[in-house]
Amino acid sequence: MNLPVIFLILVLFTVLMAFFSQNKFDYFPIALIIGAIAVVSMITFGNLEEEEILGFINFNTLIFIFSMQIIIYFATHDRVLEYLAIKLIHITKGDNRLFFYMICLFTGTMVAFIEDLTLSLILVPLIYRTCRALEIPAGTYMMGMTITINIGAILTPVSSLKNLIIGKEFNWGFGISCQYGYFVLNLVNNHHILDG
Repeated sequence: MNLPVIFLILVLFTVLMAFFSQNKFDYFPIALIIGAIAVVSMITFGNLEEEEILGFINFNTLIFIFSMQIIIYFATHDRVLEYLAIKLIHITKGDNRLFFYMICLFTGTMVAFIEDLTLSLILVPLIYRTCRALEIPAGTYMMGMTITINIGAILTPVSSLKNLIIGKEFNWGFGISCQYGYFVLNLVNNHHILDG
């Protein structure tokens, strides 16, 4: 690939990042247009074939991410996670310590199958409102949720795009990734037992 094409793609990427930071425009159609311009410029000026460009795209991962986003959309639209969070409040009956443990267990389990950012955007307002209703400080619960989201995100390969890319690169299947996640979970659990 020649230097002017690389420079053009870097300029297009910069323009795309500028549109991402704007709230006035919907960035999705602009991203499609910029992507089409980049592909056409690579084929025309970069001496690349269409098959070579399509070979870089992992369609299985794209289909999986698209289907997960559909599930998350309907779960958010139908307020499934809000319902589960309210059920957690009823189960704990206002016990602060039990509520903290249930929030940590709930977020750690859910983030193993749902993207971490999406789950935190859904749960942070719920936890904040719940803590205000119970008249307890929300900071501790937010910190517990943050830590368990970070731990839970490495339990399975389906929790984030990074895990999918790493698993694909090392040819890890779902079972191998879960074994590594189980190891990390045991390591954290043993540290908690030894510490407290």
